[in-house]
Amino acid sequence: MEAFTYKGITDGKYVEGDIEALNLDEASHKLKEQKIIITNLVRTSKKKKEAGEKKEKKKSSLFGKKKAKVEDVLIFSKQFATMVKAGLPILQVLAMLRDQLESPAMRDVVEDIRKSLEGGVTLSTCFNKYPELFDNVYVNLIKAGEASGKLDVFLLKIVESLEKKEGIKKKIKSALMYPSIMFSVAITVSVFMLIKVVPVFAKMYDGMGIELPGSTAAIMGMSDFLRGTGGQILLLILIIFFVAFRYLTTKNEKIKYLWHKQVLKLPIFGDMILKSMLARISLIMGNLSAAGVNLLESLEIAKSVSNNVVVLESLENVKKGVFSGDTLTKLFLKDPITLKYTKKIYGAQTNQLNKVIINSKIKPESKILSGKIAVNNDMIFEGPVKIEPGTIFLLDKNINIIFKNKVEAVGDINNKIVFKASSKKPWGTVALLGKNTSGSKLNFIEFYDGSGSFSDQYSFTSMFSIHNTSNIDLKNITFKNNHFFDDMMHVIYSSNIKMSNLNFYDAFGDAIDIDVCDRIEISNSKFFNSKNDGIDLMESSVNISNVNIFNSQDKAISIGESSNAKLQNSTLENNKIAIAVKDNSKVLVENVNFFENKNQISAYKKNLQYGSGGEASISDSLFKSKNNNFLSENSKIKIKESKIEGSLNKKGSQIFINDRK
Repeated sequence: MEAFTYKGITDGKYVEGDIEALNLDEASHKLKEQKIIITNLVRTSKKKKEAGEKKEKKKSSLFGKKKAKVEDVLIFSKQFATMVKAGLPILQVLAMLRDQLESPAMRDVVEDIRKSLEGGVTLSTCFNKYPELFDNVYVNLIKAGEASGKLDVFLLKIVESLEKKEGIKKKIKSALMYPSIMFSVAITVSVFMLIKVVPVFAKMYDGMGIELPGSTAAIMGMSDFLRGTGGQILLLILIIFFVAFRYLTTKNEKIKYLWHKQVLKLPIFGDMILKSMLARISLIMGNLSAAGVNLLESLEIAKSVSNNVVVLESLENVKKGVFSGDTLTKLFLKDPITLKYTKKIYGAQTNQLNKVIINSKIKPESKILSGKIAVNNDMIFEGPVKIEPGTIFLLDKNINIIFKNKVEAVGDINNKIVFKASSKKPWGTVALLGKNTSGSKLNFIEFYDGSGSFSDQYSFTSMFSIHNTSNIDLKNITFKNNHFFDDMMHVIYSSNIKMSNLNFYDAFGDAIDIDVCDRIEISNSKFFNSKNDGIDLMESSVNISNVNIFNSQDKAISIGESSNAKLQNSTLENNKIAIAVKDNSKVLVENVNFFENKNQISAYKKNLQYGSGGEASISDSLFKSKNNNFLSENSKIKIKESKIEGSLNKKGSQIFINDRK
């Protein structure tokens, strides 16, 4: 058994803990049975965790109160974004983070923010109290999120920005590491030679009484100077120069400007510094523009990325130009600072601002999509979307498409709408998220090689996800080869979802997982080779008719946690368990063929909190297998007017077959 650490949401509350399972898939399944929507699940070692906590405690006692680090801010930001995205109240989120963060310093900061927010202070103002942790970009993005009502979107952008910022820092540090070490070593060796080694040679040459070459004499003189009062004077001069330089380049605007301009002209380093600044500016502007912030405000916020007054002046000139009516591209091409890199960052065409937007995770509202679309970053649609027949989405690794408004994706038999991987690496999820997606229609769609988005940013556990919505119509949809995550399709907190003519092939876990839903209809559909369940129900009401489920490695249909299901006119063949009904659930079965399943019907109590097992009522059906196995534990199985071909094996009580116990 392996140990796993999980974080998730259940009954509107954030939970975390440890769980033991054979593998990641089993751990995920166990948590789902506990009604936990997983936000994070990783292998862990309890011993390592305890050792780390002891080490941290020891450090704290030896060195006093520690300051929060950049890593602490990043961890906090990820968790904060995830929980706000899940719809939890901000005060509640801050209280939970205060209790769970490992950094004592960060816990204190979060508690202070929570108290200030509780006192009526705006969230951006709360964060602004800690400029050493949350810079201007961070605070301004939160302010924009507050103003637009899209705080969750901006928090995700903050996380992305922090991650990329740290990535750039690491690359710069890595690039400077070797020359810095070599320079330090050279200076250290030179000083050591002048102070310790050269005097030895000087004494030796003095004893010889010979005339030294000019260069050698100069080195001897330098050594004498450093070992005498001259070294002290030189050190004093260097200190005075450094203090004066810092003062003038900080307080005197003209000198500061000249120095900052010269920095950008330094060989190698100047180019590197400017590229880094422009890359961050480009990222911030793309994020802000994509999320709906106007261009002038985006430019103002982007100025906080740089402390170089020359770059700030350039951005201010661009801002004035935009205000006067010029295009962004034209202004960047005119500016001497940005000209060299504008074509690389923004491109030379007039529509390049849209390219910046597309390269962020938030895509602006789009009404019509068609043709072949390459998706290399997450796309989130806030407005209604229509997808034309024949549209093909090519998604990069772990990339998601999230619809937050009504979707009309209607293909035809000759022009299907396709979502597939751009390479051999699986993409994330396509999701209908929120009540505004009500009324969406999807017809003649194909999904290939997705996985789910199992990250701190999203908690979708399937290739295709339906969350918290109603009145969705799904027809003629094919699913093939999902990867890594639990489900091929997941429906949660939704109602009145109609599915017909769906085909599921080779699900990595469950083909369809339905949690806390009502009025769900599945008809005229086929399920092949699911590695777990064909259909999995939790606290849901579902009608199933005219389905064929073959070769499920666990249950063809799993009905649990106070669910009610009706199954008609279907075939369940060669599954480990044809139907499992458990934990205060009921199933009504009419005219169903049970062929060569290892276990035909299993009814039992699994979770004690539900009080009772399951109840299966079956009529007008055919059971045909070498061994027709039935299991009833704290449950009831009632079969009438049905035919059983092959041996009959009953385990447990309360099994009634054709009015006989």
